[in-house]
Amino acid sequence: MYSVTERILTLLAAHPHPVTFFLLVLTGLGLPVPEDVILLAAGAVVSWGRTGYYPIVGAALLGVLVGDLLLFLLGRRYGPNVLKHRPFRYLASPRRMDRARDMLARRGAGAVFLARFVAGVRFAVFFVAGASGMNAATFVLLDLTGAVLSVPLVVLVGYVFGSNLEEALGFLHAHRWQVLAAAVGLVLAGWALVRVGRALGLWNRIRRAGAALAGGYLGRRRWFRLALLAAALGGVVYYAAVAAQPLPAADRNFREIARIPAVGPGEPFSFAVLGDNRNSQTVFTEILRRIDADPDIRFAVDLGDLVFDGEREKYRFFLEQIGGFTKPLLVAPGNHDIREGGRAVYYDAFGPFYYSFRVGDALFVVLDDADEVGFTPSQWAWAERVVKESGAAHTFVMFHVPLFDPRHRTDLDWLKAVLPGPARNWMFHHSLADDAKAREYAAAFRRWGVTRLYCSHVHGFYRGEWAGVPFTLTGGAGAPLVGVDPEHDFYHYVKVTVGPGGVREEVVRIPSPSFGLLARAGNLVFLHLRSFVATHVPGTVLFLVFAVGAWDLLAARRGRENAA
Repeated sequence: MYSVTERILTLLAAHPHPVTFFLLVLTGLGLPVPEDVILLAAGAVVSWGRTGYYPIVGAALLGVLVGDLLLFLLGRRYGPNVLKHRPFRYLASPRRMDRARDMLARRGAGAVFLARFVAGVRFAVFFVAGASGMNAATFVLLDLTGAVLSVPLVVLVGYVFGSNLEEALGFLHAHRWQVLAAAVGLVLAGWALVRVGRALGLWNRIRRAGAALAGGYLGRRRWFRLALLAAALGGVVYYAAVAAQPLPAADRNFREIARIPAVGPGEPFSFAVLGDNRNSQTVFTEILRRIDADPDIRFAVDLGDLVFDGEREKYRFFLEQIGGFTKPLLVAPGNHDIREGGRAVYYDAFGPFYYSFRVGDALFVVLDDADEVGFTPSQWAWAERVVKESGAAHTFVMFHVPLFDPRHRTDLDWLKAVLPGPARNWMFHHSLADDAKAREYAAAFRRWGVTRLYCSHVHGFYRGEWAGVPFTLTGGAGAPLVGVDPEHDFYHYVKVTVGPGGVREEVVRIPSPSFGLLARAGNLVFLHLRSFVATHVPGTVLFLVFAVGAWDLLAARRGRENAA
């Protein structure tokens, strides 16, 4: 059992949601692995931080429901004769089949609900329910009710004991009588619920409702429409569970700082700087792969616009993207990250909006100007104190929005004159709103002796000086490229090496779309659509299910009207 459990845990740790779903579907169809073992293992994976409790419960409920429904439909379509053939004849003995028929005869539809809590008869009861002609909608409602009561509980037990599943199994063996008593209590609670439901006429109402549904909408194309209803119901449950799940990474920046390898005085080291990935996939993934493969780079800093906007699911997608990145990755907030309530989501995942850390003789100060206005007075006072008290040989200050827009396009002055304010600022003033305040910041950075400023926000690569302070603008980590200048508008990241000889930068280019306007415009549309679908997979699938259902309902209505 342990070897099977270890294999299941390995699969679940790599791909929690799809593996949980497919294993439970196969278990429902007779896979010789107890359903509870899979649910306990899923809970253990949650305790390891590989996924969240609610998403895994959603995937488990959907897998249980689909597996049970397929078994029910197998009994409905082929009847008892299918059990004479391999492999089905090994799954339910004649004795279990007789017991299932007796249970259904005595308990009626309520037997489906009770069978969910009795693993030994579950397969036989669900198969016989289909073979006996039970209404499919009634079966789904009762099975789902039982699954909602049992699945979250078993996953929770796996979560509690998940740090050592062998110890958990040993605990279950050592306390088998207590576990048996708890199981009996659960069955008795289910039995009481069945009795109360029968006394109130609940089961008859469910049966009548199922029959009405079957005779109306499910009258034609029954199995297609039943599968559609099951997919819609499971999708709603899963999507609601995912949306309610908190982000797994709290105070991530501070935990990543603790992972940066120690650097001795005067020892050279390298780090990577990037910005404006904005839920991109191909380019950002390639950048992470190259940084991970570079043995010289100790850590990386992403200068913001991690996501397209502050929706929780987009942050979750970003965290999944960097889940396989082995080196420390620190982030700064960008203007897209704080949109639509994203500032609170960012804080939940990464912690404070500004911070500092030291590597060898270098000080790194990460600031927050994501509102495109500037640095708050308290943040500015803190930064000044940290820099002046550090005594570092090199000081790197990093933030998202540049002090000034480095793009100098005097040939397009005519366009500036005709564009409305927001469009003009986006194209020609993609920087802090107040130039006077920006000049004050630049002068202060010069007084503080800052080695170099790093920022992003503009989707390209630029270098220069502000008030004598060198700056590097790197905004090419995957967000759409708008410009067509081959010297500046390309995907990239910057590798920075700090050593006794000073600071050296290397711009690492990533394959970019061609520099034609049509190609860049097409790439912009493609990136936005792909990002939306990738960050809303459950929602996109659910939308398609509801769209097909709406089309089918309209077709059914037209058919009834034509028949009348």
